[in-house]
Amino acid sequence: MSKEAKIQIMRSVVVAGFAFAVLVCLVMRLVLHRSYPYSTFLFDPHDRFNDFFNLQRIRFDPYSKRSVTGNYFPLFYIVVIALSVAGKKIAFALYILGFLGFFLVYAFRNLRTPSFGQTLVNTLIFTFLTYPVLFALDRANAEMWEFALMCGYVSLFRRAEGTKASLLLAVAGSFKPFPLLFLLLPAAERRWRDIAVCLAAAAALSLVALRCLGPNMAANLRGLLLNLQVYNRVFAVPGDLGLYFGHSIFGFLKVGLYLGSRHHHSVAAVSHLAAACLLFAALAALGVMVYVAVAEKTFWKKVALVVLAMDLLPLVSADYKLLDLFIPLFLFLNAAEKDPHDRAYTVLFALLLIPKNFYLLPGSLFSVGIVMNPLLLMAMTVLIIGSGLKARRREGVQTPAAAPAFSQ
Repeated sequence: MSKEAKIQIMRSVVVAGFAFAVLVCLVMRLVLHRSYPYSTFLFDPHDRFNDFFNLQRIRFDPYSKRSVTGNYFPLFYIVVIALSVAGKKIAFALYILGFLGFFLVYAFRNLRTPSFGQTLVNTLIFTFLTYPVLFALDRANAEMWEFALMCGYVSLFRRAEGTKASLLLAVAGSFKPFPLLFLLLPAAERRWRDIAVCLAAAAALSLVALRCLGPNMAANLRGLLLNLQVYNRVFAVPGDLGLYFGHSIFGFLKVGLYLGSRHHHSVAAVSHLAAACLLFAALAALGVMVYVAVAEKTFWKKVALVVLAMDLLPLVSADYKLLDLFIPLFLFLNAAEKDPHDRAYTVLFALLLIPKNFYLLPGSLFSVGIVMNPLLLMAMTVLIIGSGLKARRREGVQTPAAAPAFSQ
């Protein structure tokens, strides 16, 4: 498929999906007089932007009290402190508009076609009508800036600028740990120095940030670890807040456990499920590294597998993390390689960009997104790995047939 054909399919699905979601929410609100969560596919309007504002309130002392808002790594609080020097409103404007400016330029460059007007329209659609961007903006989550740093990392890594790429990833990994899964890429190529630079820089940045947040580094570190435990109890085990607007494998299976059993309040059952998912996550991450090293040759697919792992494997994956799919998506649009499954990849990417939280599962307050998005992410994973292994087997069968020609 051509780049233009891929964009056309994605654009059609995105516009149709967004329009349908808005229509359903309007009917719920204006006709049926239903309020949140039926009247919007985004988070509670009363809590809009509070992933930023909640951090701003505790930025000078995030770890002394037990709170789910004190679970970020220390460097991000330093960023919030620096932004807030200009005042609360200006800090928020810089935070949101800075990301929007980056994404518009990033999208425009990757959606570029011979027609400037068409490129501009596509850029606006992919920016303002796609669910991952809208949800990230609605929450004002740090994932927006992690995403920008990961975009830079992938670009530098592809150009073999290992040290620069590692330093950029270290900053992202000093906000939250999940971007460090991108170290699977240099690990697959045995670029151990790049990994060491990234981990050393991330550790140094975190220690300096911890020190800047107060004289007692040990107390700050202990507070961070305790807050991570609080977050886990509220969002994963035994709490259920991670199921709302989430798309992890654990969440998908947890909902299945709840809907399929009358004993869904069993903490033991959920704990066992979480332990199994964590073990699977470790094995899957190792499997991705081996597969990327041995079998996969297409760069966008390597990046896609890392992002898919980043979205599926944590116990909690909020929907703003779907934003990271734009990295392999734009690589896919601009890839020189042609693949017999291009149409399937195009449709899967497009379906992951549309809202699904306007319909709740029967007998629950969990949206259908907690089921559909993990299924779509897993389908893409299976398609990439399955087609790659099949192609490798075909190469293995063809190689012996060519051997006699070389022996003569």
